[in-house]
Amino acid sequence: MIRVFSLLFVILYATCSHAQQYPLTSRNIVRVYFMTPQTQQWAKNDVSVRVQGYLGSGTTRVTFHAKDLKSGKKLVVKINKDRSKHQFYDYAQDVNLQKLSEKYARQYNQTLQQNLVHYVETVIGETDRGEFLLLEPLLKGFKKYNNNYGYSNDSDDWGKIAQSFTHFTHMVSGGAVMICDIQGYGGELTDPGLHSLDGQGGSCDLGNQGMQKFFQSHRCNKFCFQFLRALNPYPAYGQAAQ
Repeated sequence: MIRVFSLLFVILYATCSHAQQYPLTSRNIVRVYFMTPQTQQWAKNDVSVRVQGYLGSGTTRVTFHAKDLKSGKKLVVKINKDRSKHQFYDYAQDVNLQKLSEKYARQYNQTLQQNLVHYVETVIGETDRGEFLLLEPLLKGFKKYNNNYGYSNDSDDWGKIAQSFTHFTHMVSGGAVMICDIQGYGGELTDPGLHSLDGQGGSCDLGNQGMQKFFQSHRCNKFCFQFLRALNPYPAYGQAAQ
């Protein structure tokens, strides 16, 4: 019983600590910034979104529930734990990485001729106090399928698809990049990580070393064999997503 109470105290303390350290609850998000598909330039819209309670904490971000007051849609707010990375530019890098991952996802789906994976749209929000953050739809559930350090979970088909997708991105980019840290609900994904040869993935980019960690634990599955057969004799090898 004492151990149970101790565990509950630790969880409660961690939750309160994060909520106090990142006091976004009850903030109003009044504006969002997004990349237009046609011009690939930043545009903005006025919105009415209310930040609600604390949701959780990951390695680099803290998340909060939010609600669109006009549509009633449930959303997620994400902010960086590193207080030196709260500027528009910092979150713009995250949005660009998510868009790059979605381009690879579309290429993967086209190759396998199935609609298997998709990255949700993430935008930059601005509060009425001038604070920047990430804003995206709330997923129905959440599961991590692999990470930046060689961990993988392929216990079901969605896990196998995730490992296959990571393998695919490395192959079609000619080994230049690898989309990893695959997580989300089924085929609805968010928060990608990136290993690259030129270090474009930020602090979690382990470059070639990270790619090798993935392959040390990776075992090709039916989805890997499917895209390998589709690309044979590899006409698309080295053709990165545009």
